[in-house]
Amino acid sequence: MDGQFFTLDILTTLAGLVACVLLIVQFSKNPVDWIYNKICKLFKIQADKFPTQIWVVIVSEFLFFSVMFFTGELNSLVDYFLTSINGLVLSAAGCKSFEAMTKSNEQTE
Repeated sequence: MDGQFFTLDILTTLAGLVACVLLIVQFSKNPVDWIYNKICKLFKIQADKFPTQIWVVIVSEFLFFSVMFFTGELNSLVDYFLTSINGLVLSAAGCKSFEAMTKSNEQTE
C-alpha cells in the first residue's frame, strides 16, 4: 500500500467510495456555498447555501463515473445507465453515513 490512503482498488468498494465522497463534500462545502452565494447575489436571487444533498449527488456521480472509466467498465449504454443508478445509491449511502456520524457525535457531547 506504500502509505496511500486511497487507491483505485479501494475506490472500487462501497466503503471506499463513501469515505471519499464524505471527505470531498466536507472539504468543498464551504467554497461551494461561497461561490453559490456570490452567484445568487449577482443575479439578485435570495438563497443562503447550496443544498448539501444536491452537492453529494454531484460528487457521488462524478466520482463513480470516474472510477468506472479508469477501471475500463464503461463499455455500453447499459453500463452508463447502471453507473448513474449506482451513483445515486452511493449518494444515499453517503448522506446516511454522515447523518449517523453526526448523530453519534451529538450523543457523546
